[in-house]
Amino acid sequence: MVWDFLRAARGAASLLLAVSTLSVAHAADLPVKASPVSRIYDWSGFYVGANAGYGFGANPVVQSFAAASDGTNQPSLSPAGWFGGVQAGYNLQMSNLVVGIEGDFQAGAQRDSICFDFCGVLTFQDSQRLPRFATVRGRLGYAAGPVLFYATGGAAFTKVETSLSDFDGTIPKTTSGNFSDSKSGWTIGGGIEAALWGNWTAKAEYLYLDFGHVTHAIPETLNGQPETFANPVRDHIVRAGLNYRFGDGNLNAESRVAPAWSTAPIYNWRGFYIGGNAGYGVERSPGAFIGNGATSDEFSSAPRSVLGGVQGGFNWQSERWVLGVEADYQFAKQKGDLCVSFCLPDQTINVEHSLQWFSTLRGRVGYTSGPALFYATGGLAVTQVKSSLSAVDFSPVFANDSKDNLTGYAVGGGIETALGGHWSAKVEYLYMDFGSISHGLVVPGPDGGEFAFALRVRDNIARAGINYRFD
Repeated sequence: MVWDFLRAARGAASLLLAVSTLSVAHAADLPVKASPVSRIYDWSGFYVGANAGYGFGANPVVQSFAAASDGTNQPSLSPAGWFGGVQAGYNLQMSNLVVGIEGDFQAGAQRDSICFDFCGVLTFQDSQRLPRFATVRGRLGYAAGPVLFYATGGAAFTKVETSLSDFDGTIPKTTSGNFSDSKSGWTIGGGIEAALWGNWTAKAEYLYLDFGHVTHAIPETLNGQPETFANPVRDHIVRAGLNYRFGDGNLNAESRVAPAWSTAPIYNWRGFYIGGNAGYGVERSPGAFIGNGATSDEFSSAPRSVLGGVQGGFNWQSERWVLGVEADYQFAKQKGDLCVSFCLPDQTINVEHSLQWFSTLRGRVGYTSGPALFYATGGLAVTQVKSSLSAVDFSPVFANDSKDNLTGYAVGGGIETALGGHWSAKVEYLYMDFGSISHGLVVPGPDGGEFAFALRVRDNIARAGINYRFD
């Protein structure tokens, strides 16, 4: 039915061009159904490309000792950083269905470091780095002409570099160990890829990677007993890429010397729209725990959850440039907790915080390529953070629960593409920074004192959405 519609639309456009001398400016006002580009584009064949993006982990750590009476610590690592790499693959298209295989190699600087138990005096330090990773994945997609919606999954490989140290300032003495683990695991994700011109395409993609666990031990400085550190290695990747497809047999003569969409009507993005979305959020908030006036722990809090919400906005358009404004409200249950000291049944200090919702008001600036809109976005962000600092001291429980209404900023980008009629779909990444929060607690008694924690609240959002345009 879709193909019959497109054939009829192209026939109508050809007849109109035969009896008139419409300019590209006039073509910009044609209805969205008139674009014939979906008939000529074929995704089959080999391709190579490059990409760049950002990765962020969420890896709870368990530090334990040979003597159970020493307790454990349960902080969190969140290696994060920029990366870049290359990819290559092959697609086979059967009608609108596209199946393929892709391999990629990435190099970057994802890292994090935490310290706990009286940082600077008696210090345990755990540093972790992911210098590179690679994947081999299958891809399964739906081609809407020059736009490909796809899911992807397969095997993943990485190298995990871990550095552990135990410093006792009263001696002074340090024990340490450096470890390197080659890990294999799995990955799953999805994205949108769209034609640019000739054999070039661009994509926006999200991947989740799971590499299992790493466990290492060093001797405790004071008594030489084994001190064990264990944590999962998981990663969230958002990236944009550019591909070059080999062979031109699938493109008409005009598209080899000019964009495949250059002779098609410019897609009209003007007007109001509303829609819904769903995605995943990982907060990466560096924090510190302060006990009796001295920094006791430095950690990364990483609450995470599935999220969903609604958005609405308005676009203005001049030729292929699109300016717009968009507001959204997001429901989330990003919640995290960690034990930062002792972690014994009778002596425990816990830090918890959650992000239940957020909302943004952002500008958008984009460039339309056929039925696809590539855009950057940024603006205001607001949220409410619930936090709790609690201490258990041989049965009494002391707690301080707080709510903070925070205002910050959001920046990001994505790809939105026409589906048909008034509908469009998008994939998008947002980074949000809400500033810092700080709260304290007073625990009475000889073993008590003043305790506090501070967090800088930052969030990473990857989501897909669908919009309905009123035009």
